[in-house]
Amino acid sequence: MPGPQTTSVIVATRDRPQRLRACLELLRAQAADEVLVVDDGSRDEAAVAAAAREGGARLVRQAPAGVATARNTGVEHARGDLLLFTDDDCVPADGWAVALSDGLRDGADVVAGPVHAGRPERAVDVAWQLISDRLVDGSYLLGGNFGARSTALADVPFDARFDGVGAEDRDWWQRVRNRGLRVDFVPEASIDHEPDLGLMRFARKQVRYGRGAYRFRARHHRGRTGSPGFYGALLRDAAREGPGVAALVILAQAATAAGFAAEAVTAWASPR
Repeated sequence: MPGPQTTSVIVATRDRPQRLRACLELLRAQAADEVLVVDDGSRDEAAVAAAAREGGARLVRQAPAGVATARNTGVEHARGDLLLFTDDDCVPADGWAVALSDGLRDGADVVAGPVHAGRPERAVDVAWQLISDRLVDGSYLLGGNFGARSTALADVPFDARFDGVGAEDRDWWQRVRNRGLRVDFVPEASIDHEPDLGLMRFARKQVRYGRGAYRFRARHHRGRTGSPGFYGALLRDAAREGPGVAALVILAQAATAAGFAAEAVTAWASPR
């Protein structure tokens, strides 16, 4: 199978064998030369291995680290020249892999497609997607739906310093653009996102993302926060979705601010 223009789909997972099984079942119908699962230290290794085997995927296991390291591990072990990435809680549309692969074959170094809330009846899902969409607007594209040439990923790997806190995708996209790589958006390569989030987990993840946001802004924006217009537009979007979504977005921004402040204090207190 190895050769030029071959496609590998890389799926990072941890402790979600049922979601992984559903994702791999959908990926079976995609036109890819291989599907590679990177298990980021799941507690039930056997369950993840069984899901990968049943889904016809090759499995690589690593000690618990985070998404950035897991994606780098996938790049290291993938056999394809064109590498596509999604997550185990994503639902790719028919033709997703072909659309992204064609974009790379047409000359792009990096491609990405849109991500939608897969369960619009769940306020948490809608709030999560609203925040992501507002960040994506003019800033970066989402890590759950993108592809790149192996050469581009060798040149610009993910930064493991973002493991455990998030914003590894924001940092990666910024460095891709700084390198002047060609990035194409592929609207037909869409994915639905179905995050496994209750209220408490939603809030905890936003705290971690706040920490990641500080690291991202310290690296690329001298620690400056986003513009007031960003937050105003986000709240207006949330209000249009109803009071439940608006309350969740306000909670998310408070949690993100707390994480951002905590990381700033940690950075200030750390020896230079």
